[in-house]
Amino acid sequence: LVSVDHVPDVRVYSSNQEMGRTNPDGQMLVPNLTAYYGNDLSIEQQDVPFDFKIAATRQSIAPPYRGGVVVPFDVQRIQAFTGHLYFRSATGEEPASLAGLTLEIDGNPQVFVVGKGGLVYLEQLKPGTYPARLTTETRSCTFNLVIPSSSERLVDLGKVYCEVH
Repeated sequence: LVSVDHVPDVRVYSSNQEMGRTNPDGQMLVPNLTAYYGNDLSIEQQDVPFDFKIAATRQSIAPPYRGGVVVPFDVQRIQAFTGHLYFRSATGEEPASLAGLTLEIDGNPQVFVVGKGGLVYLEQLKPGTYPARLTTETRSCTFNLVIPSSSERLVDLGKVYCEVH
């Protein structure tokens, strides 16, 4: 059973021969595979919408005799977030141009670079609140970055402020 993570109408190939297309659940049963030997299964990359990231389009599997195998093709919908980060203090606000942004994601710190004018671009974040730190050579501050739940491919976070004390 080939599974393409709920993406319908994706062509599935066995040894470079088209076997059919995935159903509305993103699945297709491929019969007559050779037991114990490598069978090359693949999907058509052009059938997957452009806003999905595909880990691999080809896999080799060796099913057991009279057995079955679920062959998952990992595809993930790409969702991006943009916004402008600012330092804010009693004297006013200033874009966090070329600052370092550290986000705590699933307990692991990940570092991103903030562009000119405080522009930031992030991908594949789950909705929620992330502890964050903005750092330059002269200032540093912490704040919470809120990622909203959205079905949009590109979400604008607007202006995000980090209070400098």
